[in-house]
Amino acid sequence: MRNYLLSIGLAILSLPAIGSTHQTLGPGSAVATIDRAATFDLLDYLHNGTSISDYVENGLFVGTSGDSLSGWGPSVQPYFNPFHLPLDPATQAFYYPDGGSLEWVTIETTDSTKLYGVEFLYGNGWTTGDITGVPWGNDRAYVEWQTLNGGTVVSSGQIGPNPTLQLGSIIGFYDPDGFDQLQVRCRIDNSVDPNLQALALDDLHVQLSAGAAVTGTLELQDLVGTPEGIGLDLEFRTPGTTNVVCSYPIVLDASGNYTAAPVTTGTYDIAVRGYNWLRSKTSSTTIANGTNAINYSLVNGDATGDNSVDLQDLNTIFITFNTADWSGDLDWSGLVDLIDLNIVFINFGMRGDD
Repeated sequence: MRNYLLSIGLAILSLPAIGSTHQTLGPGSAVATIDRAATFDLLDYLHNGTSISDYVENGLFVGTSGDSLSGWGPSVQPYFNPFHLPLDPATQAFYYPDGGSLEWVTIETTDSTKLYGVEFLYGNGWTTGDITGVPWGNDRAYVEWQTLNGGTVVSSGQIGPNPTLQLGSIIGFYDPDGFDQLQVRCRIDNSVDPNLQALALDDLHVQLSAGAAVTGTLELQDLVGTPEGIGLDLEFRTPGTTNVVCSYPIVLDASGNYTAAPVTTGTYDIAVRGYNWLRSKTSSTTIANGTNAINYSLVNGDATGDNSVDLQDLNTIFITFNTADWSGDLDWSGLVDLIDLNIVFINFGMRGDD
């Protein structure tokens, strides 16, 4: 059975996101330009126990209706630290929404400027501190999130717990239309009480403009049925080389449309390939702020994945003929047949871009 890449950026979505906000994982996956940042580095363990529910730094507000506190220093245990390291001063904040009453931690700007991208370093204090009765290494935590405009939820989703959301992950959220608030909360399905969780965050980065996005239509030649849910990698390279500056996993919709964002402006060779289709590349393409449209049409016939259509691909069709073996099923019809053989004959001798 084929494995579709059902992710955007480095996302691990347990539940599909609803709305236009994309949830991602990894540094730079949601914030291409850091316009504001909150490091929490001015907090130290002396602040422990002092509520920072209305914490403000560099024009960014982080708050909750319940308790919040900074991390402990190395001389006091248990210390809340998402990486279980003796840091002093503490470099993160912990938000414990209203004693576990399912309230949200809210992130917004202090001057009502819209957010287009948000990233932060994720931790969960209850799972990583030496707290009696909580198993060490309990990483079954998951994060629920939603973005709002004018007090109305426009997008929502959940990260984890299957696959697990690793402690220390960079969680990101990007929306080309922007949002007023990001709200997040943490749960653990195998904890004593899933609601009694403390969300830890550090190194909060935000982007205050839509920046650059690459969109377009990607045709997978000879594909039977819809391309919806099929994922490929869009590579941004140094012009004239195969050096990959950054790579964006993209997911096609039913019409073959895709979006890669946010993208750092500049000039790139932009290449894409996947499965049994040959690589296609646009050369010395300048990406500017706003939407940049690039369309692709990928040639079919590469059964062996070597970016060419040759005797090895023909041999694969012969070996798997009249079976459901996916390696020879070039049109994804569920059967290796004369149509797949004809695809190789028509495109025989072709090679994808480097």
